[in-house]
Amino acid sequence: MNPEASRPILSVCMIVRDEEKNLPDCLSAVRTFADEIVVVDTGSGDRTKEVALNYTPNVFGFKWIDDFSAARNRSLALARGRYAMWLDADDRFPAESIPRMHELKGQMYGEKAFYFTMENIHGDRPPTQWLQLRCVPLREDIRFEGHIHEQLFPSVQRLGLPLIALDILIQHEGYADQGACVGKMRRNLRILEEELHGGRNDPELHFFLARTYLGLGQEQEAVEAFTRTIQGMERTGSTAPPIVECSLQLASLLESRGEKPAAQRVFLKAAALAGDCTQHLYQLALLAQSLEMHVEAANLIRRLKDTKHLPYLYPSEKVPPREELCVLAAYSYLCLNRRAQAAEQLGEAWRCGLDAGRSWEMMGVKAARAGREDLALACLEASERGGGMSPEGYCALGEVRLKRGLTDGAAQCFQAALSLAPDNGDALRRLGRLRLQQGDLPEARRLLRPVADNGEGGVDVLLELALIASTEQDMDEFDRLQEQILKCSQPDGANSGDPHGTAGKASAPPRPRMAEMALKMKSKNRAAGGGKPR
Repeated sequence: MNPEASRPILSVCMIVRDEEKNLPDCLSAVRTFADEIVVVDTGSGDRTKEVALNYTPNVFGFKWIDDFSAARNRSLALARGRYAMWLDADDRFPAESIPRMHELKGQMYGEKAFYFTMENIHGDRPPTQWLQLRCVPLREDIRFEGHIHEQLFPSVQRLGLPLIALDILIQHEGYADQGACVGKMRRNLRILEEELHGGRNDPELHFFLARTYLGLGQEQEAVEAFTRTIQGMERTGSTAPPIVECSLQLASLLESRGEKPAAQRVFLKAAALAGDCTQHLYQLALLAQSLEMHVEAANLIRRLKDTKHLPYLYPSEKVPPREELCVLAAYSYLCLNRRAQAAEQLGEAWRCGLDAGRSWEMMGVKAARAGREDLALACLEASERGGGMSPEGYCALGEVRLKRGLTDGAAQCFQAALSLAPDNGDALRRLGRLRLQQGDLPEARRLLRPVADNGEGGVDVLLELALIASTEQDMDEFDRLQEQILKCSQPDGANSGDPHGTAGKASAPPRPRMAEMALKMKSKNRAAGGGKPR
């Protein structure tokens, strides 16, 4: 009997730690197509092993040694299938992906390796998509490499296996919880810095360091690490796409820091190297608009419209449909005062089915964010006349009117946003601050309180509520808010959401100036004889 014929076709291999809540949603879908499930637990303190045993008998322990590759390779060594697919507990298969997985198993012969379309779920931001190598022939010479951000690609590349890109979607929910993300990034930073101090010095390591520094708010360290990455890639003869990706991220960071000339230099270098990757063209076009380089932006959008979109190897927002790209181009042409070309792009967008009011709103919101108040006002008022404006559009219009001293008109816009979405944090915050400036403290408190309760306003909203409490001499409320302000001003605790090992030291910058403002407010009130009214 051929022993190969008796092997399972597909083994799904996972490493987990403290994932009792995530595992059921993942494994309930996986068991519908997997012939074997292998779960390696790296030291859970909850019911992870017990939950996993409900879906597979193949549950094993592994001592965590700060090495993701070692743990994943252990899961591969325990598997018996012809092919191995690796997953995380927070990966999800949408319903439409399940039948595609059954079909794919019919292609699991020979020596092909498969990329899947991944989609990161970010909670309050649009999802990002990219391609990731997730399924490979199960053989001893294909293993993960790297202590962190472990990869199968190097061993697959050495073997010269054919690489197949699939549009089967896997959704990854690990980025939806921002607190958990911070814990993971601190852990990652510790492991990456240990590798650096251990002698590793390749561009890939510096790229991962840069991304981690950026995620933790250490911007200067991120700038330096991105720069080292680009220099290393150029020195080692890297292909253009990784250099473009790194340059894009560096230029975006420099732009956000107000270092416009440096950002423009890096942008021009990236744009010169950009090929036909639609994600790169799209991100470059958005960056060009942020840098007020509208000729370059319009040219990039033109190229983008004529290029077929395919997922790429780096996470990025989905490229919008053609009609929305036309609106982006129209915005740049309006900024260049090329009205005929703007009208041509808008006409194409409308012929593609985009609502005219929506197109004016899109341009108005962009103009408001860019500080182009005249253009923003014209576009947003055109959208308002057409009807159907979103809460985002009303908030942008309200802010522009507020800057022009039109407080009644601004308040009407924020109220219109709240009539469409009563829980809209942006509208609540903006209208609450306006009422605070107008001296309507009870109404300001009513509007700002739910924003603070939902954690959307940060320290600034807490300070505004503290100002209201201090003015009303409600010192019990002030004391409670002061504790919240001081808590927010301190770096987070060290183990938030860390699935493998302890997190590194806190890196989030404190906000002592804001805390001091609150303390001064309290001292001033008490010095004046203030206290809770009897």
